[in-house]
Amino acid sequence: MVMVVCDAFLGGRKLVPKESLQPRHSTYGIVMDHGHLLLVGMRSTGKWAFPGGRNEPGESDREAVVREVREETGVLVRAGEPLAAIENYWYDDTVARAYRQHSTYLCCAPLTVALDAGLNPDSRDDAERPSWVPFDRLTPDAFQGIQGEVFTLLRERASGGTSQCDGAAS
Repeated sequence: MVMVVCDAFLGGRKLVPKESLQPRHSTYGIVMDHGHLLLVGMRSTGKWAFPGGRNEPGESDREAVVREVREETGVLVRAGEPLAAIENYWYDDTVARAYRQHSTYLCCAPLTVALDAGLNPDSRDDAERPSWVPFDRLTPDAFQGIQGEVFTLLRERASGGTSQCDGAAS
């Protein structure tokens, strides 16, 4: 039996049989506005995360990110170009399920900036507390799981003078 190491949602790692992995495709929005990054707090860990989540069947990445960002934050966005696509294994401690996750991170331009957390129809969603957080006050350790690596990539591009998603798709 082939085993894989999964990052556990609530911290740590878990060894699981490879055949138990369920495929999951999600899309997340990198939304910058005047030096602030749009983030959601994770109820279970207290860490920050980019707004987004699982694509619905037949939904494109662009459609998914617009829907997910609106549901989790109340902010309407226009989807832009991808910053990163990442595949990883993770284990959801809350439901005892392992995933082979494919995540796409799209740069998005905010069309509105007012926050409203009351639009999320999924009461099981762990995302809460949408906030515009000053970019320069964030560190990779402040992020949930693999998203710390995405933030590191975003920060490296910003410091190198290349696209940092600020004003994306405008």
